[in-house]
Amino acid sequence: MLERFTALQAIERHPLLAFFARRPVTVCVLLTATTVIGLIGMQLMPLELFPSGLESRTISVTVPYSRADAVS
Repeated sequence: MLERFTALQAIERHPLLAFFARRPVTVCVLLTATTVIGLIGMQLMPLELFPSGLESRTISVTVPYSRADAVS
């Protein structure tokens, strides 16, 4: 069944949600700041096709799988 809580019980059980419900402008400012910082960080991040630390041109992926026969 769906439990019903009073406002005081809801605040006691979920104080973070209650904080954001009482301060919607704060939520918008935090969301905007996080988005702007992420976009700035994305623009400043270097992009390389082949990173300088990668010496080999081959990649080997090994996945252990029990009860499987080797395929040649």
